[in-house]
Amino acid sequence: MPRPDNVGVGVAILIYDRKRKKVILLQRLGAHAEGTWACPGGWIDFEDADPVATCLRELQEEVNLTIDRKFLRLYTVVSENHEDAGFKSVTLYYRVNWEDISMNVAPNFPQVVEPDKSSAVQWHSLNELPSPLFPQLEGVLKTLS
Repeated sequence: MPRPDNVGVGVAILIYDRKRKKVILLQRLGAHAEGTWACPGGWIDFEDADPVATCLRELQEEVNLTIDRKFLRLYTVVSENHEDAGFKSVTLYYRVNWEDISMNVAPNFPQVVEPDKSSAVQWHSLNELPSPLFPQLEGVLKTLS
């Protein structure tokens, strides 16, 4: 059977501050689910060595964050049907604990790096999440502890 061209595999990165119970979210522009709030992330490119390399690339591209790969941990996997856009996806959610990386982060973090792809990036409390959220993200965020 040929490989389907309407199924993609991507990554999303939960940058989570356990102490404050907050997570970094971006408001999406110019792509499916425009206007929703989502974690940094994106599609796994053919050139990426592995999904962790995709995470590192996306963190740099979207929020100007450079971290060591040792801080990324696979958290969960979510399958999504994006009927409005006509495709399905599998998203590998990775988690980064803010306490592990905060001492090496630029003082102006977070900031919008790709204004054509996101209109805002900021910390959000798990008790006061913005709306609307990217499909299935609310369920993922409810499992954070």
